[in-house]
Order: sequence, then C-alpha cells, then structure tokens
Amino acid sequence: MIAGHMGKGREAMLVMRRLTLAFALFAGLALTFAPTTGPRAADGGAPTYHLRVDGLACPFCAYGIEKRLIAVVGVVRTEIDLSAKEMLVHLERGVVLEEAVARRVVTSAGFTLEGFRVEGAAE
Repeated sequence: MIAGHMGKGREAMLVMRRLTLAFALFAGLALTFAPTTGPRAADGGAPTYHLRVDGLACPFCAYGIEKRLIAVVGVVRTEIDLSAKEMLVHLERGVVLEEAVARRVVTSAGFTLEGFRVEGAAE
C-alpha cells in the first residue's frame, strides 16, 4: 500500500459512517420539523375531540395515528396524552369530526378506538 492512501475497505467504511451520520441527522431533523401537528387554530372556539385509543403506549404508536389524523380535512392540530391513552384533535372552526371517521382513522393505523368525546361543543 502506498503511504498516505487508505485501503479500499477502510475508505468504504468511512463513506458508510458518513452516510449513516448524514441519514441520522436528516431523520432527526425530519422528525423535529415534521408537519404532524399543523398550525394552531386562530381562535379557541372550536371543540376538542378526545379519542381514547387502546394500545396507545409510545410516541411511535401515536405518530402513526397522528399522521393519519392530520390528513383529515379540517384537522389543524393534534396532541398526545400517553398516560390517558388519548389523542386530542383540534379542528378548524365549523368543522365536525364524526366518530365513524375517527374510528376509521384509528383502525387504519392498527389500533382500536375505545372512546370518543367532544369537549367544548356548542350546546
């Protein structure tokens, strides 16, 4: 081997390390800035939907449900309460989340909707 030159195996290992580091940094940034919790509603007049989910035990589980909820038209923000096994869903004012839609979203993520409650709905 010529002095100052690396062997091909060592060079390939350094490239793999750099790629792995770059991927890890990219994945971390993507998770940090992922659009999983859209913009906050301008006013607090819209009701909050509480979805009690069987099996909601970790942030990764919640993320699977959250990204599906954000895709529902009118959903502007979600919150996760792992201790209560609940997803809180905030909608644009005037938009209604039907229980059947919530059930379909939770089921499509591989979970079971145990409870559906609306807080702050106009009486």
